[in-house]
Amino acid sequence: MKNTNALSALHKREELQAAIRRNEATLERLDRENSVTRRQFLESKSNLDGLRRQSEMYTDRNRRIESEEQSLKQAKLKLDEQSAEIDRLRTEIERHQAEIEAMVITPSPNEVSTAQAALKAELDRQASIEALIDENQKVINNAKIDSQAEELRKRRNLLLAEAATGKDTSAELAGIDAEIAAAEKMEAEATAKISQTVSNAKATIEGLGEMLNQARASVEAKRTDANLLMDAYLLAMAEQELGNYSELVDKAQISLNRLAAIDCMIKTTGISPGFGKMPEPTKTLYVYSVSPDEALNILVDDYPAQ
Repeated sequence: MKNTNALSALHKREELQAAIRRNEATLERLDRENSVTRRQFLESKSNLDGLRRQSEMYTDRNRRIESEEQSLKQAKLKLDEQSAEIDRLRTEIERHQAEIEAMVITPSPNEVSTAQAALKAELDRQASIEALIDENQKVINNAKIDSQAEELRKRRNLLLAEAATGKDTSAELAGIDAEIAAAEKMEAEATAKISQTVSNAKATIEGLGEMLNQARASVEAKRTDANLLMDAYLLAMAEQELGNYSELVDKAQISLNRLAAIDCMIKTTGISPGFGKMPEPTKTLYVYSVSPDEALNILVDDYPAQ
């Protein structure tokens, strides 16, 4: 089935592949458990056959036969359940694989470009959030107060020292005490304001951090979508190019056969020894490695804009 929405089809394919992996893991576990159950079943059956061949003279023979029959019945029931589940999982895996093989996913250049644009927009959003976090962190780092009161206190201490030596500094002390009180009041107000600013910046960073986590998750989701679409687009392009190559090779072979035939007929004239310009056998095509930049130059007209 050909897809109408390449990305939806790719997501569906991813879901089917994930389901196959889960079923294969479960199947591997069940196969191991089934082997154990089968051994238990065969062991119970062997024990039961041995007990039935024993003489009835053994006092607990019947009790042991009954117990072994119960064990055999339980093992058979478990074996049947496991086998049924194994068959169901294998059928489901085959169904999923067939569904994947039936998918023809050919994204358009526009779908690829749109996914890349969405990824770029989300990367830009992530970068803007990170820039805002940095800005708020700078607010916190630069939050400090130049203390004028401290310098005044040092000046007051010096005046007290001078007073202790007998110098009259009472007038200066009275004036500086008023300045200290005013400076301390200004510092208290500034401290309260800076404290609020820092608190707001920290809260903002916390909120931006949550937004950043969401943006990063979105970036990864959109990067996956863009890569899925690009992968499918390039695979479809490769299939088309392989068809072009095969067609050209067939044409080249036909042309080479015609050249050989013409060369043969030229020789039959007895005039010329042959065409003389037949392609050399060593002149063959070869595949060479290219870098991503070289590949983009080669595919410049076909590669979706980024």
